[in-house]
Amino acid sequence: MKMRFTPPKNTTRLFVRTLTLQEFYSLHDYFIRDKTLEGLASRTISDHKKHMKYFQTYACGEYQPHDKVDKNNIF
Repeated sequence: MKMRFTPPKNTTRLFVRTLTLQEFYSLHDYFIRDKTLEGLASRTISDHKKHMKYFQTYACGEYQPHDKVDKNNIF
């Protein structure tokens, strides 16, 4: 028998806002710090940093002349 999840009817939507690239990078720095304190493997931390470098290259590239990050930039 399959069970389906049905969310409660009174759920509130998350507040979505646009971040500046600097805010986004700062949040990523906090994320890395927290994950390091949690004891994640150095390879995992290294991969997170590498993926952020790829994102920075993409966000600052000639095809993405934006100074803000929203869900369209990430997905």
